[in-house]
Amino acid sequence: MVQELLRRGPISRMMTLDPVTPDLPLRQLVDDYIYGHHFRMLPVVEGDRMLGCVTLQYVREIPRARWRRRSVRELLRPASPDNSFSIDSDSALVLSRISRLGGPGK
Repeated sequence: MVQELLRRGPISRMMTLDPVTPDLPLRQLVDDYIYGHHFRMLPVVEGDRMLGCVTLQYVREIPRARWRRRSVRELLRPASPDNSFSIDSDSALVLSRISRLGGPGK
């Protein structure tokens, strides 16, 4: 039944309208996205262009005391075709691929 509900629309229905931008401080990324929503990987967008992604793993490489002085731009990595989707992609297909990859952020 869940898969049937997911097939009824594009993945954009499940996407945040408040994307991560490159100048966002790491402290805010952690508070608003990682702690707030339990995201492990997030696309980084500037205007209407995707620049890459940032993951919880990358954030863990930076000492917590430096999070206020560092930005997402410093941790930005290129996104791969395996973890990138068009906003028009079928939501069931996207969730299936994420599941096969071991979840978001893998």
